[in-house]
Amino acid sequence: MILSCHNICKAFGTDEILKHVSFHIEEHEKTAVVGINGAGKSTLLRIIMGEESADEGEVTISRGATIGYLAQQNMLSGSQSSCRSDAGLDRDGRKSAHHGTGDESYFGK
Repeated sequence: MILSCHNICKAFGTDEILKHVSFHIEEHEKTAVVGINGAGKSTLLRIIMGEESADEGEVTISRGATIGYLAQQNMLSGSQSSCRSDAGLDRDGRKSAHHGTGDESYFGK
């Protein structure tokens, strides 16, 4: 097991974004988080990364596992600009057909 999420809940006011979300990812598995806008995909990824806390539940990351996370929007100030490119490479630097458009995470050892 690389990552396990158990009973993750998150609400903003009365709006429940995540309700009892549970799953686990095994080594070498490929996983996608898919949903409509506002479904909680980015919130879930921020909870996994520890950038945001869940109202309930537990995230467990395997010892020795690494997580790569590319946020949907970079927060920059002043005259800086934001530029994002994954150059079409997978997490091992190999050419990939995937060109992401939102939050992306890679889990592995």
